[in-house]
Amino acid sequence: MLRRISLIALTLSATAAAGCLERKEHLTVADDGSVQVVHHFKGQPGEFDGPGDALPTGLPWTVKDWDVARDDDGVDHHREARARFDRAADLPTTFGALDDPAPLRFHTEVHPEELPGGGVRWSFERRYEARDVAWRERIFEQHFSDELQDKIGSERPITEATKREALTALLAFERAKRLALLEQAIDRVVAARPGADAGALIRARLGARKRFADWFDKSWNVDLLEKMIDAPQSEKDDLEARFEKESTARATEGAAEIAAALRPAARADEIRDALREAYVTAKAIVTVSEDLQDEHFEVRVTLPGKVVLHDGAELADDGRTVVFKFSGKDLAGGPVVLRAVAEARP
Repeated sequence: MLRRISLIALTLSATAAAGCLERKEHLTVADDGSVQVVHHFKGQPGEFDGPGDALPTGLPWTVKDWDVARDDDGVDHHREARARFDRAADLPTTFGALDDPAPLRFHTEVHPEELPGGGVRWSFERRYEARDVAWRERIFEQHFSDELQDKIGSERPITEATKREALTALLAFERAKRLALLEQAIDRVVAARPGADAGALIRARLGARKRFADWFDKSWNVDLLEKMIDAPQSEKDDLEARFEKESTARATEGAAEIAAALRPAARADEIRDALREAYVTAKAIVTVSEDLQDEHFEVRVTLPGKVVLHDGAELADDGRTVVFKFSGKDLAGGPVVLRAVAEARP
């Protein structure tokens, strides 16, 4: 699902971690405007219960899960989710909670209109909202040069010198990314409370960033990460959980100064709670955005009649089905929009 660097899971790839998730969907629009939706997901088992994008589960979906052994002794997990909707407007816009900004969001429209002389024209559009990960990619490129990525990808076995260089880059990347998330959290809190002492707010921001950076530099180092590479998975999970808990706590340490800088001044505990929520939200958004980067999407749309216009990759079923293909990385450049028009003649 993700070419992600985990703080504790550096492997022999520059962007260590889980495999990508394959996402296939087939929407079949009936003559009465109802829509049958079938999703098929395939990936490593950890992709289905990790911190990434939400997947369909529970009503209105009928869900079936199963595992298939691979030739390399690994396992692929599969999930099929089916549901029928009376109209396209009833299709979900996300698999997560409606008030959660982190999961992938998409909007589906199907518009029928009568044709002169009889028959119906069906116009379809699916729009996936863009994911803003450009800032994260810039930080990554600053710390993981092409040369370093080539070394990590080509050395077998990886040398101790390259491993320590990669771990050093990993720490610098994670530090910079977390400081960016802290800045986003402060922006969100301040924007919700217009009016502030500009000078005091600048000092509060710098103080919050310095405290966070000092904690990070004191608590995490290359030697610690090197010890954890071969540690049992339970220890890695515990370390990552501790890191997430502590980073969230440290993100709120500037609450009193930020509260005092606002006009009118706010209570420190109120701003602390708001900072915590904003930091967790910013972290969740970037985690899902990272997860989606190398996922593969295939969306098949079957409309009543023959497809006469489309911007898909190909047609199937004698021109009744249009096949769209794209990757999660495409979402970083803006929204992904799928369109097709079919005509059912009498």
